[in-house]
Amino acid sequence: MSIEKVKYVYKSYSYRIYPNKKQTDMLENIFESCDILYNDLLELKINQYKNNKTYLSRNYCINHYNNILLKQKPELDIIPQTALINVIYTLDKTFKKNISKNKFPKFKRQYATKKTFKIFNINDLKIDFKHNKIYIKPFESIKTKLHRKFEGNIKHIIFKKEDDQYHVIFVVNAKHKILHHTKRGIGIDLGLKDLVITSNNERYYNLKVLYHYEKKLKRLNKELSKKEYNSKNYLKTKKKINKTHRKIKNIRKNNLNQISNKLIKEYDYIIAENIDINQLIKSHNISKSLIDASWNELLIQLEYKAKWNNKVFYKIDRYYPSSQLCSKCHKINPLLKDVNIRTWTCPNCGEKHDRDINAAKNILYRGLKDLHIY
Repeated sequence: MSIEKVKYVYKSYSYRIYPNKKQTDMLENIFESCDILYNDLLELKINQYKNNKTYLSRNYCINHYNNILLKQKPELDIIPQTALINVIYTLDKTFKKNISKNKFPKFKRQYATKKTFKIFNINDLKIDFKHNKIYIKPFESIKTKLHRKFEGNIKHIIFKKEDDQYHVIFVVNAKHKILHHTKRGIGIDLGLKDLVITSNNERYYNLKVLYHYEKKLKRLNKELSKKEYNSKNYLKTKKKINKTHRKIKNIRKNNLNQISNKLIKEYDYIIAENIDINQLIKSHNISKSLIDASWNELLIQLEYKAKWNNKVFYKIDRYYPSSQLCSKCHKINPLLKDVNIRTWTCPNCGEKHDRDINAAKNILYRGLKDLHIY
């Protein structure tokens, strides 16, 4: 009898919540207060850096909040202590990251469609899966759509507002059953017509979700431009636009999850190209298609799912000429720099190739060679 292998990994469980009027007001006040705190401290940090080229420490920001900001703006007192600390730590990390790129972080917008805050103190948390409720201070009982159960130690909780919907996200150190190892490898080439082409001649179709909803979005945006800003009709149309974008995102993410799950389940070694997606997006004739394809999201999913299951996800060098090499004799055909050539015959060995499948085979070969498996 085989023993199931398990490991502990951090997983996120997201649930829709339905706060009452009092709870909604409290959530909105915390979201707004967190944004005000973030912007005030960011302005302080920017001025300090411009004048002295130095960073304000996290401890300085905490003291500034307690001694100055709280007296000037007593409404900030509604922020839970752990959420306050998280805002300051997040700002510190974001500020240093942006300064390393010679720019300042952006300020939080008042009417942003997405807002979050994080709570670490979860001693008083109770989750009632039977009655679809969670109990947490200071909100007391919140109606929640608990559509799936989880087990494990909760690290922290994120409250999120997206458009007119509220969600709670539990980040849990959960037990994960490791998938069976197959000792098989696969090379994947990413495309726009077919989203994924594998070295085993499998193709995963690109849904092109944005393309199918483009006319609807264009019509709604045209309607929005004729409405008075922030009027009832303006907000109603804006809500329709946000709902359509949310639907596009969910369809796309579900499709990518299905593809990544299948690849991780069937293969132990998954090899892809290290593509500079940000550079490719600068090409205006394909930028919309690239964003719609969400290559980066797929690669992120493959990476963390491979780690969960003790499998290998590897990216080969981005300058490796996978499309120009013959996968049989490994000779370069310089004519293949023309991307319009989709099928070709190797002048050296006479092998006939499909451009994408040949590239996937070369990616697999190079990846296994780098990993010293060949």
